Amino acid sequence: MSLAGTAAKIQWCNVDDSDKDRFYKWHNGEHMIERINVPGFKRGRRSKAIKGDREYLILYEVESFEVLVGPAYQHRLANPTELTQATEVVRDRVTAVSRVAASVGAGQGGFLWTLRFDAEPGRERELQRFIANDVLPDLVDMGQVVGGHLLIADREASEKRRPGRPHVPVPYWAVVVEGVNAEGLEQAASRALGDDVLEKHGGKGPFVRGLYRPEFTVAPIHGWHL
Repeated sequence: MSLAGTAAKIQWCNVDDSDKDRFYKWHNGEHMIERINVPGFKRGRRSKAIKGDREYLILYEVESFEVLVGPAYQHRLANPTELTQATEVVRDRVTAVSRVAASVGAGQGGFLWTLRFDAEPGRERELQRFIANDVLPDLVDMGQVVGGHLLIADREASEKRRPGRPHVPVPYWAVVVEGVNAEGLEQAASRALGDDVLEKHGGKGPFVRGLYRPEFTVAPIHGWHL
């Protein structure tokens, strides 16, 4: 397992060019560090799109699902900092609060390929077994792929949103594949998880894919607190 926990919060989002300086000052200097200081948060990663419908991919790897719905994190969500309140520049959020259904591989890659989709009712187990047992191990065996992860969202936790934020459909299923070569990663993952393949095993579209390059990673460091 190359993810640093059994749960994850994953988000795809956009930021206008005119807001980038404020976004990076806040997100690098406070927000991700604040989140990673919540007990149970193991690693936070932000990546930028090479191609995709959203510019940024933000992934928090968490010790357990209970951390994401627990009092410490919920307190943070309910009490945003002054800088967070003053930096409302993130738009078009697509967010899922998920359990890690499968994670294989040895570590982090230099590129991340993502897929978000849904499952046909009644075929969830079939789809999970196919991706976890057949697709992800085969991808990692290819050599240039170093990790593959299946995330399945908790509907109640994912649909909860802060007042004033518009409702956006939740990506209930997500796959993240990590590799060392962008072109090879995209070709391999897109072939193994094409629309027709997913539909055959119970996947339900729309199938939204993206290719990202990591730009900032944080993890808890002893004595590092806001």
